[in-house]
Amino acid sequence: MLSTAQDSVVTVNVVRSDLSKVSGSGFYVGKDGRLITAAHVVATAWKVEVTNRDGSRAIAALVGENSTNDVAELLVTGSTPPLTTQTLRPRAGTKIFVLGNPGGNAPNTSVPGKVLTSSGTSNIEGVLKPDLVELDVGANHGDSGGPVIDEWGRVLAVLTAASSNNRASALPVDRMSEDLRSWSSLPGRTIAPPAPQVQLSGFKFNGLCDAYRGCTMQVTATNTGGPAFGRIDLEVSEEFGFLGSCSLNYTLDPGTSQTASCTANSAQLAWYFDNRHGRIRGVPVLVSANPGPLGTT
Repeated sequence: MLSTAQDSVVTVNVVRSDLSKVSGSGFYVGKDGRLITAAHVVATAWKVEVTNRDGSRAIAALVGENSTNDVAELLVTGSTPPLTTQTLRPRAGTKIFVLGNPGGNAPNTSVPGKVLTSSGTSNIEGVLKPDLVELDVGANHGDSGGPVIDEWGRVLAVLTAASSNNRASALPVDRMSEDLRSWSSLPGRTIAPPAPQVQLSGFKFNGLCDAYRGCTMQVTATNTGGPAFGRIDLEVSEEFGFLGSCSLNYTLDPGTSQTASCTANSAQLAWYFDNRHGRIRGVPVLVSANPGPLGTT
């Protein structure tokens, strides 16, 4: 029974908006690739990838989430046999197994335990959650979102919290049934980071250009959007036209800045200063109008 049930359990790998990486567990509830996990596992996610027991991977779309109940539904391409659910709450003393991914590196393990009470309160991500099934089981944080099954392989609840004293809490199936019904006809929506938003500021120019050493310029790029990489083009010109340019490459995480400088040096620039204005002279600096990101990381 356990081996068959484990075939329907996945590892849920998440990249969050602060670029931190977390992992949890999940399980299939539909033959069309629908999965259940804990909402706190995929909270503020920019990317969600599931790993099946056979090692195959798939990018997941988000169908729905209920942070109050701490449950979310994902959708992946493919077909995997789903687990069956049991809406009747388990009684105290019921033998159970927690299937999941403890520590993020041992997917699809099983931990035996028993039900302590069918209705308790637990602290999840700093919020008190009532009406949960309390378990006596040695579950780990990476098991969050995994199924709590009975001896017949039926899902009784979804693990939502675990502690180090062999105690865990789980959302009973009857608490998430309404969510699953409301999500049953919804398509998944792609989970992706926001577009990069890069602004330029702090333009600096030393005021002198050397015919042999070029013109050195500095600029600061600040990113208020999603992760980005790109190029900034700085140009030296005078009233009669272009003299030279240089480029700066940047890689920016959200909320970060990067200051850099480059030196424009060209045959045109050397000729201009040597033949028209002497070796050294100040000239205006122009920055390209489109220094935006070339892509996202």
